[in-house]
Amino acid sequence: MRYSDLDELYDAYRCDPAFAGLRQEHIRLVPGIGTREPVALLVGEAPGATENLWQVPFCGPSGKLLRQLMSLAGLSEENSYITNVVKYRPPLNRTPTQQEVVESHLS
Repeated sequence: MRYSDLDELYDAYRCDPAFAGLRQEHIRLVPGIGTREPVALLVGEAPGATENLWQVPFCGPSGKLLRQLMSLAGLSEENSYITNVVKYRPPLNRTPTQQEVVESHLS
């Protein structure tokens, strides 16, 4: 299925059974942040503990470093979009499985 915009896609992550794998373990969706028309797309692997708590990608120590590097490159949340390959934190902070990655990209 194709989604017409990010809000529709994130609604599917919250409700659609196709995305249920990680959602069963960690009920907090961590959507992307930034502009909907970015000059740069920054993609991490999966949310960490801080990201899961705040539901914001790259908001912990790695986020501080990322934003410093973005600033050096002339980037900010106003002209970029930051997200993760999977939108839910895997149990025990493990690497997402191939199935979880596929389920996260059914759009």
